Amino acid sequence: MAGEVCYNNKRRSLKPVVPEVLLNPTALWKWENDNIGLPLYFQVDPEGFYLSARCERDKEAQYWDLCQISDVRIAEASSHLRDKLLWTERGDRDDDEFANSILQLVYRKDGIASLEFITLVAKNADIANNFMVALNSLTHNLYQLNCTMCRMVTKMREKLCNHANGHGELLLKMIDKIFTGKSDSRLESIEFSLEIAKVPVLENAHGRYIEVQHLTVSIVEDMISRVANTKDHVQPVFQGCKVPNMNEYKLVKFLNEVQRDPRDNEVVIEYHKTDKALSIIHNLEPMGREIGKITPVGMWRYLANNESNIVDLPQLGLFHDMTKPLSHYFINSSHNTYCNGAQFNGLSSVEIYRQCLLLGCRCVELDCWIQNDDIIITHGVVNGLWVCTTISFEKVLWAIKDFAFVTSDYPLILSIENHVDKPHLLRRMATLYQTIFGDRLLKEPVEGYPIEPGAQLPSPEMLRGKILLKDKIRIKKTKEGKENRMQLDDKAISTTTIEEEDEQKSNAESMPTSPDHASVRSPSVVSSGVATDTIDKVPSLSDSGTISLSNEDANGEEDADKKSIASKGSVEIELKEKGSTVRYVAVAA
Repeated sequence: MAGEVCYNNKRRSLKPVVPEVLLNPTALWKWENDNIGLPLYFQVDPEGFYLSARCERDKEAQYWDLCQISDVRIAEASSHLRDKLLWTERGDRDDDEFANSILQLVYRKDGIASLEFITLVAKNADIANNFMVALNSLTHNLYQLNCTMCRMVTKMREKLCNHANGHGELLLKMIDKIFTGKSDSRLESIEFSLEIAKVPVLENAHGRYIEVQHLTVSIVEDMISRVANTKDHVQPVFQGCKVPNMNEYKLVKFLNEVQRDPRDNEVVIEYHKTDKALSIIHNLEPMGREIGKITPVGMWRYLANNESNIVDLPQLGLFHDMTKPLSHYFINSSHNTYCNGAQFNGLSSVEIYRQCLLLGCRCVELDCWIQNDDIIITHGVVNGLWVCTTISFEKVLWAIKDFAFVTSDYPLILSIENHVDKPHLLRRMATLYQTIFGDRLLKEPVEGYPIEPGAQLPSPEMLRGKILLKDKIRIKKTKEGKENRMQLDDKAISTTTIEEEDEQKSNAESMPTSPDHASVRSPSVVSSGVATDTIDKVPSLSDSGTISLSNEDANGEEDADKKSIASKGSVEIELKEKGSTVRYVAVAA
């Protein structure tokens, strides 16, 4: 289960504040390669960029980017892991205490389709829970995911610090490798930046190094500028200038004519003046106060800071009016959610549902089929074989329950592509929905918003914390080749057990049926609130989503003397009498 239910979208859109428990090292044991070794000491840097872990002082830290940590959850403790731990003091506890002290960190190496699961063991359940809750509060932070180039320089410094050993020694060849992916390719540029900053370069058995405490953000910025030639990227800004710099008057002209959105209303958003230009020069230009002009270095800093960010940071939080009808909004949706890769000959995964929900998805798809008299989720059948692997319908519902409202409490829509046509399995589906989701499941229409053609839908605000079902039962094709569909009214769905359903079926089979009417065992038909087991019209789907019953044949011509049989899976209807069209809603009894 997810570590923390965090409905606060505003918190996710602000600069993260690292909890105190993560600023100090926390001892956890990492289960790896079927073994558990020395404790690792986990902590997060003050800016909230990386989770790092150290064991020995002579080695670099292991680290994980918090933007790629999906979540931390209580893991299921296998008996094998428990047996491995019993001989240590870490395993000397009761079963509940032991189970709640094992964590699973989910790390997205390359998107949600490539996940790494890291098992961590704490000394006790309290330490595990505190670590889990604190770390989950920093994941999926929109401010970090959309940070500016200037903030990325700060993040790069923290990354370099993680590559220093426990004594604070950072090799120059490691800096070069992180910047360029190769060793010794731009080492001269790095050494030149350190020389200008007057940072002492030392040497040990592994090579030349610096003490990481001397590595400031400005030094890292200068290194990046020299390695990536950032001056060349801003040089076009100074076209038309005799020298590559601008005074405050030329900078104001650049701000108003180049940077300003021409659609902005000059009354609401005024044009910049010289005091704005002077402020930029003084704050961002390294020698701004001395020369009173902005150079390519200062211009790069301006274009890379919050003011010039392509993403409007205040808009990361909730700013829309969420009281309009549900149909007024674009919905973050997922198609074939269960697929972990290719749809054909691919893998299906329960974990993908968790990951989509953690990323803020508000509509997921469940393709439901039957296998060995059980409900499964998969992509379908071709030539008698499943197109991709299958997963349990019930396990998917439990995963949805645990993660539905972790990153957002706005309504979640389950789009059900239903290929289940057995009555007892349909009843089981209904039972699972109600048992697993409980009060979260929307079972009745919202007051004042009837489910009928032309009526408005309720707003996302009204449906906070609710799970909505979008389901339509598919019935097998008739002899005429037409596929009929029936829509279930969830208020009338019975939660009869399978044993009760079998008993009802045997009783119905033992009862004589009238020669003029065929017995319809499932689904029964509700009309004016009265259920009946026989009908004498052929159902077809009307525009209003109800079932229209008529005795028309496949060509649309009526024949009062002719009998025709329409088979719909387990539903068989025999026509005999002529009558006018009647509208019913078919429900499972």
